[in-house]
Amino acid sequence: MGNEWSMKPLEEVAHVVMGYSPKAETYNNEGKGAPLLNGPTEFGAHSPRATVFTTDPSRFSEPGDILFCVRGKGDATLYGLRGKGDATLYGLR
Repeated sequence: MGNEWSMKPLEEVAHVVMGYSPKAETYNNEGKGAPLLNGPTEFGAHSPRATVFTTDPSRFSEPGDILFCVRGKGDATLYGLRGKGDATLYGLR
């Protein structure tokens, strides 16, 4: 890294928001409710594309957020962020 960059913990430069999966019975493919981004399959080359929706949304991204997914079986860790399950979606604000 050059002199213009420095290493800092992620939580010092961004607010990290962990995603939350609503109950499966609220999911649909008809576009009812809010888009539900569950993992890497919804991420295209430049932006996510929702294929599943939920009628019980609880967390939303905001314009300018950076979304990323930690993928793996069991516990997943990325720069100190912890998630359980097959995929965990995070937002940086």
